[in-house]
Parts: sequence; C-alpha cells; structure tokens
Amino acid sequence: MFRLLKNIRSKYIIIIFCLLAFNGVVGQKTYVHKDSGHSDKSKKNKTEVTEENNLVNNIGWQVGLGFGLYLPGNASANYYNGSGINSLHRIIIDNIYNYQALKERLNYDFVLDSNNLPNNMKYNPGIVLQAVSKYNFNENNGFVVDVGYSKLTASDYFTLILNNPNNMTSEPTVQLGKIWGIEERVNINVGYIRTFGKPKRVKPFFELGFNINDTKLKDNKAQVLNLSYSIVDPTQSYYGYKQGGIGHGFYSAGGFIFNIGDAFAAHVGANFSMKKINLLTDPKYSKEWVFFVRLMYKNLFGGNNSKA
Repeated sequence: MFRLLKNIRSKYIIIIFCLLAFNGVVGQKTYVHKDSGHSDKSKKNKTEVTEENNLVNNIGWQVGLGFGLYLPGNASANYYNGSGINSLHRIIIDNIYNYQALKERLNYDFVLDSNNLPNNMKYNPGIVLQAVSKYNFNENNGFVVDVGYSKLTASDYFTLILNNPNNMTSEPTVQLGKIWGIEERVNINVGYIRTFGKPKRVKPFFELGFNINDTKLKDNKAQVLNLSYSIVDPTQSYYGYKQGGIGHGFYSAGGFIFNIGDAFAAHVGANFSMKKINLLTDPKYSKEWVFFVRLMYKNLFGGNNSKA
C-alpha cells in the first residue's frame, strides 16, 4: 500500500515537473519572441530614421544649374532712348543718306524732336540661366553663390513729325518709330542661406546677401516702317569700347527645398534685389525680381552621406 502511494506520488511529481518545465520553456520562448520583436522594430525604426536623414540632409558641398524668369528694374532702360552717346538724331537726320531714304519712304519731309525722345523705357521680362554652388556647414546654415546670365531688351517708341501739306487739322501728322537696346547682363549673388527644422523632404529656406553685376551693351537700334538702323556710336564700335560696367546691390530670396532621393534637391523660390546697373552716368537703385528653379547635386566630395 505504501509502495502504491509512493508510485502515484512519484507520477504526480513527474507530471507537475513536466508541466512546470513546459510552461517555463513556453514562457521563455514567448519572452524571447516579444523581446526579439521589440528589438527588430527598434532597429527598423532607427534604420528608417537614419535612411531618412541621409536622404534629406543638406550638409556639405552642392552644385547645380537653374533657370528663371527675370523681371529687371527700369532705372537704366532710358540709356537706349537715343538721346545720349548713341544718338538717334545723328543717324536719321545728320546722316544725309539715311535722311533722304527715310524721306522718300515717308513721302514727306519730317522733323525729329530730340528733346521729346522716350523717357520711360522699360525692359521686357527675360530668362536667366544660373550656375549655383552651396556649402552647408550644418543642416540649417550655409553659404550660397549663384551666377546668372541674361540677355535683356529695353524698348519704346519715338515720334517723327511729318510736314504734310494736306493736313488741315490742328494736330500734326506723325509717324511712330520703334527704338530698343539689347544688353548682356551677369548677376553674381553671394549670400547666407538658412533652412528651418530637422532633416525632411521639404524645407523652407531664406537667403540674404550682396549682388555684383556686369552689364554690356550689345546693340541699340531704331526702326521706322521697314527701315532699321543701328544707332550705336561708331567710334565706340570701331575702338571696341565697352558700354556698360560693374554695378552692385543686395538681395534676399526665399522658397522651398525639395529633396529628391539622396543625391538631388530642387530649390523653388523668388529673389528680390535692389541694385545699381552701370549704364547711365549716375545710376540709381532699381528693384528686380527673379523667380527660379534650381536642380542641385548633393553628393559632391561625398560630404552629404554623413548623419544629419
């Protein structure tokens, strides 16, 4: 009897031990599984954050190209109105050949009032092509240089008064002519660039700096009916003198940076500047706008692979 109870007790002890052992194994597996899942999730999140930072950080050297719409100020446009060194009077009145040809074309003698030439000439909007370099010494602060080239045209109309004997009114008979100037302009902007917030795919930016510009006259022309003339001073052309020069000013810009993968970024923004264009004798500050898009390569010298 004692032996039977002992055998039964031994069986229960073995069963209880097996259950406890099984439960311990299951619990250990469950614990390991949960811990492993938490660890994998943390590693995944950390990897995603690191990859995100690497994808969107802006540290290091960047270079790029851009283009934009250039809205020039008009303070220097009157340089092309025919009243200065590039004289309209000299070309169509003093030049006997041009004078006689235009007189025959108009069928009347005519007068040019040199004191009534256009005094409110305006530049047409132009296209600017840019080369850009940028260095961020940390995620949100850096320096930027952009060099922009534009070909611009300023234009207006002048009036010839015709000696028409058949005109019985008090108003003179007139013939409009067109006058315009063509120039090349290079703008160099050097500034501080600031972005805001942690690395992310879209970030606002702001720039502030100074401007150096170089302007060169290419041509100054006039047209009456189908007769056109270059009114550029022939002495200047003959000796190759440059009409134009170096000007200066300051600018600010703002917009958004769109990070495109780990290698490229697009800057979309607007540039406002106050600058002097060196054409007239006493140049004045003029307001100008550029609306631009830049495509930047971020991995120059491998400086953008570091963690932001």
